[in-house]
Amino acid sequence: MKVLAVAPYFHRKSGGIRRYILRRIKQLKDIQQVLVIPGKQKRVYHMDHVKVYEVPSFPIPLTGGYRFFNNLKDVKEVISLEEPDIVELHGTYLIAPYIVGEGYRLVIFYHSDAEKELKLLYMPQIIRNKLMKSVINALKCADAVLVPSQKYLNILKEWGVEKVHLVPLGVDCDTFSPSARDPYFDKLLGVDPHRTIKLLYVGRLSKDKNIDTLLELLDFLNPRLFSMVVVGAGPLSSTIEKEQKRRTNLFYMGHISSEEELAKIYASCDIFVSASEYETFCFSFVEAQASGLIVCAFDLNLETQLIKETLSRDFTAQGLAHTVYRAADLLSPGLRGYLHIKTKELFRWEKSFSKLLEVYEVLTGLRQNL
Repeated sequence: MKVLAVAPYFHRKSGGIRRYILRRIKQLKDIQQVLVIPGKQKRVYHMDHVKVYEVPSFPIPLTGGYRFFNNLKDVKEVISLEEPDIVELHGTYLIAPYIVGEGYRLVIFYHSDAEKELKLLYMPQIIRNKLMKSVINALKCADAVLVPSQKYLNILKEWGVEKVHLVPLGVDCDTFSPSARDPYFDKLLGVDPHRTIKLLYVGRLSKDKNIDTLLELLDFLNPRLFSMVVVGAGPLSSTIEKEQKRRTNLFYMGHISSEEELAKIYASCDIFVSASEYETFCFSFVEAQASGLIVCAFDLNLETQLIKETLSRDFTAQGLAHTVYRAADLLSPGLRGYLHIKTKELFRWEKSFSKLLEVYEVLTGLRQNL
């Protein structure tokens, strides 16, 4: 079986899509894999056992490094040359009708909430509605649409998308574990480990992650008791840098690509915080909980939010602050251990890719219907 992934939002500092594709490369060594991503110019090379095509593209302004293909004909040429059994689209939906072809099955992985992201764009509602209709029609033309949570399975079916399959994502619980704690991390920050509760945010620094509300959270917390560590990159990186200069309890560590280094930071903090108002899965939630951290966030009705008592239905910084104080009262070594075990039980990568292979095998006729 040969699977060709088209991933326009895969780049050095991108988040969940990159993480998923790199893990799939590592996990599915028995499948021929081809990856098509944007580049400054045409290049072909190998990443481990995967053949990678960089296709000429242009930078997307104000996105922190994302690019998009100059011409979809270049993508079609690669598909024609490689003759895959499955073409899988990641992070983009509108190009699906132009990628449909004979000889292969088209799969779309619904990584991001198109409806919520369109609401962030400044445009007349009539144009937004037409774009959303185009997204739904694009999803309907796929042979299978993969979603990482039950919530989005239900949403897409309400839109009339029938060929939807639930394929939850995963986390490496050997890497992300309470045992990865760095005993010198508090000294690095210059905080008292006996008096300071360390909050952590890991993710893209962009408008869709509601970074302004995340920073406003600190206004409702006692700075002598709480510090916040921020890890990530994006168009709002400069906002975090400016805030760090005026807040003594904010520490910005930039983008960290090494999973081992990232795991140390997770395990060395106490509470994970997010102000995002929508996520389809959220890798950071499962990485944090695998590391033993309670997640304080808005209640997004996701399976990846394990402790419901520390979720807020008040989508404000003050509402989020209440959950942080609640979580601070729950902190214990026993809870850290429980979160790691529960996350490992629910979100192992092996479980995720086993389900993915089932879908592939049905599409290619190697298995009966699911």
